[in-house]
Amino acid sequence: MRFFADECVDMRIVRALRSAGHEVLQPDFSDRRAADDSVLETALKNNTVLLTEDRDFGALIFRDLQDAVGVFYFRCDDPGRCTNAVLDTLGRVHGNLVVVTDRAIRIRPLKGSSAP
Repeated sequence: MRFFADECVDMRIVRALRSAGHEVLQPDFSDRRAADDSVLETALKNNTVLLTEDRDFGALIFRDLQDAVGVFYFRCDDPGRCTNAVLDTLGRVHGNLVVVTDRAIRIRPLKGSSAP
């Protein structure tokens, strides 16, 4: 699977996903603090699932109705838990926002998603 990791995502998650054979693209770190809508657009243009810890993407997707392939939103402190949650829900992320917390995984459909 192909992912796009927002700049705030823990590198241990990125490394673990790559080790599991997944492609993880990252923003150009020389252009730090890219606008969230630009990050979301890049993920969509590259047909990648967005990985983020930034809650602002929820507003872009649900309030502003911007499109996304799928989004993993991490709200947990344990990078291992975040990585395992991604691997456990790979088949359900397309067309959904998957929220990973320390206690649960919640899946919410995206309106107008680019799910296959």
